Amino acid sequence: MQVTISPAQVISRVLAVLLLAVPLVWISSAMSNAEQELIARLSHKELLEYLQEGQVRSFGEQYLYVGGATLLYLALVEGVAGVLRLGMRLLRPTSTLAPARTTGY
Repeated sequence: MQVTISPAQVISRVLAVLLLAVPLVWISSAMSNAEQELIARLSHKELLEYLQEGQVRSFGEQYLYVGGATLLYLALVEGVAGVLRLGMRLLRPTSTLAPARTTGY
């Protein structure tokens, strides 16, 4: 069995990762800003309680969370890459058509 990778597959996946990174960076930045504002308003006791909220995950919970997030991200990358390849295929001039045969009439 021979596996071949075309440049279009590689380029479409790289572009998909770059395109999907933009909203993820925006969401991360917005959440970080909101968290900084929240922390600035908390008292010392409230801050300690806030820090304890997300610290109790077991290995299994973390594994499922990271695994699910990774699968979701890979599915999104493959979906966007597929759409990009389809778009490139539609924009590329088709030269694979066989020439029309004349019947001699």
